[in-house]
Amino acid sequence: SVGGGGAMVTASPVDGNPNGYLQIQFDFGGFPGVDFDSVANGAVGYTGDYNNLVLSFDYLGFGPNSLQSLYFKSAVGNSTWEYVFSTPSASWENLSVSFNTLSGWTSTNIGVSFQDAITNVSLLGFSVRTPLDSIGLVTFGVDNLEFSYDQIATPEPNAIVLLVSVLLCLGVTFRVDRFLIRPNWMKRTKDTISD
Repeated sequence: SVGGGGAMVTASPVDGNPNGYLQIQFDFGGFPGVDFDSVANGAVGYTGDYNNLVLSFDYLGFGPNSLQSLYFKSAVGNSTWEYVFSTPSASWENLSVSFNTLSGWTSTNIGVSFQDAITNVSLLGFSVRTPLDSIGLVTFGVDNLEFSYDQIATPEPNAIVLLVSVLLCLGVTFRVDRFLIRPNWMKRTKDTISD
């Protein structure tokens, strides 16, 4: 779906990334102004539980004073969450956004936690705002959307066995003197040093 801000959304077959990209254009022919629009998808492949997911994508920014954001709507409390990003130049950038942490996400909805909201995502989209001083054609772009699982670092089983072995060896090393029978001269030397 496309918002009603006056943007044209097409799949560009040329320019930018190979094989085209999702292109969002605003055309201003008069006095400089600001316009907003959004493109979103509520299809089955973009809805559901976002726990442990990371979304990676390329985006084409227009330049200074433009604003882009990734957003999602949740069926939990009918809340909307936004992750703002931008680039100072009109170049392709890559971004990975985690749905495991609140960092970077904002919402105007009160009473719904981020962790609850991501369990039932109903819509995923991008929102764009033209620069304050824009005249003529303003082009934004999105490409190469890819979902992956956020891998939490866990040690390999062999690493755990090795760590336990090292700790046991250290424990044995520091406690071995209790089980050794020391000659009398060692005991006297120890007593002399401690005095």
